[in-house]
Amino acid sequence: MTEISQRGGFGSRNTQVVFNDAVVDIVRSPSIFMELVSILATQPSQSDLSDDFVEYNIESKIEHNFVIKHREKIESYYAYVSMIDNAYQTLCEMSPSARETALYNINSCYKNCVGDLLLENKISLTNKNREERERFRLELIQQYADSIIDCVINHVQSTCSKSLTATQCSIEEIQNHSELIVFHAFVECKVLEKP
Repeated sequence: MTEISQRGGFGSRNTQVVFNDAVVDIVRSPSIFMELVSILATQPSQSDLSDDFVEYNIESKIEHNFVIKHREKIESYYAYVSMIDNAYQTLCEMSPSARETALYNINSCYKNCVGDLLLENKISLTNKNREERERFRLELIQQYADSIIDCVINHVQSTCSKSLTATQCSIEEIQNHSELIVFHAFVECKVLEKP
């Protein structure tokens, strides 16, 4: 596998392309990405995305969050970055906040997944001060990083599958492309924590 050295963060334009054995139909991908991000961008949101604009190394983020299952997929998703960015860019021509809305919706789902984990571990949070709760939250995210990514992927797949506008995409195409959209959100720091 080719070594990847990328930077990510809000508004990043990653351009490195790494081709591996692709499961995704690269010919139809631009239109599928357009359709799926369009669905995500039309979901209701409060669209208050704050970002500290600090760059970070993607490898550091993977290490910081202890991503294991999805590590290689995240490292090799770059073949699709420009297609996803182009889909967002085209949507922004029609609706200026489309990209932010879609990423907000993905981030909101991420927060819900983390909230569910915290709720399941509620007993561990009792009698802890704010700093201890934050440390526990991070440890929980690190322990369940791959499950959290799966949770977000499942949400994106479900949202897109239920949409009437996704009728031109097969279930397999929605599943594969949803995964790549979530990896893009990971790089944009809307899924899991910055190092």
